[in-house]
Amino acid sequence: MFNRLAYFRVVAFVSIAASIFFFVGWMLLPAKLAKDSAQASVASAKYIQARTGRARFTFPDGQFAQVSCGRVVGLCDSLSNAAIPELTVWLARPAILDEPWVVAAEVQGRPILSETQQNALFSEFKPKGAVLAAIFFGVALAAFLFSRAESRPHA
Repeated sequence: MFNRLAYFRVVAFVSIAASIFFFVGWMLLPAKLAKDSAQASVASAKYIQARTGRARFTFPDGQFAQVSCGRVVGLCDSLSNAAIPELTVWLARPAILDEPWVVAAEVQGRPILSETQQNALFSEFKPKGAVLAAIFFGVALAAFLFSRAESRPHA
């Protein structure tokens, strides 16, 4: 027999854990992205059409990083026309378990993505962790209340 009370308690426990995870991730985000705290690398870049468009940076040591085009709009526009054989890119990993953020990108000293542009996108991204934490907390609260209601004897 399926025990609904246990189901609500498991949902509450998992939701609280997810809420804490997203809240801590949100609290650890920096105020803004900065070149001096990012890793500068020379890489080649090309556009990849997967489920969504992505920019792929390949470094001289053979390693690569991929970033969704929603985070590097100006760069993906350039890459959709032609690959860039050599650019300087500053990457940072401000969030837990998230793809890297491009802080800035330059080709031969000419900026393609500025720090100001990227900080504007980053400021739109930052509240998402808090929103996810609030949603999971609400689910946990609802599951806890349903489990309490289920455990009461019915008259």
